[in-house]
Amino acid sequence: MLAKRAKRRWGTREIEITSVRLLDGDGEETFLFESGQPAAIEIGYRINQPAETPVFGIGIYRGDGAYCYGTNTYIDGIPTDDLDGVGVVRVAFDRFAFIEGTYTLDVAVHTKYGYAYDYHLHCCTFVVRSRLKDGGVFRPRHRWEIVTH
Repeated sequence: MLAKRAKRRWGTREIEITSVRLLDGDGEETFLFESGQPAAIEIGYRINQPAETPVFGIGIYRGDGAYCYGTNTYIDGIPTDDLDGVGVVRVAFDRFAFIEGTYTLDVAVHTKYGYAYDYHLHCCTFVVRSRLKDGGVFRPRHRWEIVTH
């Protein structure tokens, strides 16, 4: 349950985050991912009172605190004007291509100007493992080409 994992939380709760789940490619909740496999982050919400268009966002941090990736519905142009009651917002990754390591996740719902309805700092920790030992933060799709003359 989210309340057990939440370390820091703030906001007005006009819109409230009610759950956060990390899902593998089969839709099963997990905290252990294989680099490059499908994954999703699911954010449950409840609208407690009318509020300005909500922006749902995520932030992923490496174990040492380095900011690795973040996005939100506003950046990606996802309309959220007609949300009502309760529901789930999901961000899906065809390839969750982070390098092996331990990561933390922030989730939030706020206005496009950053006014926080509900912000969960480091709400959960997850691990990415890989048979490859690349360096850095993520493993983009790539290929090597050798041209001889």
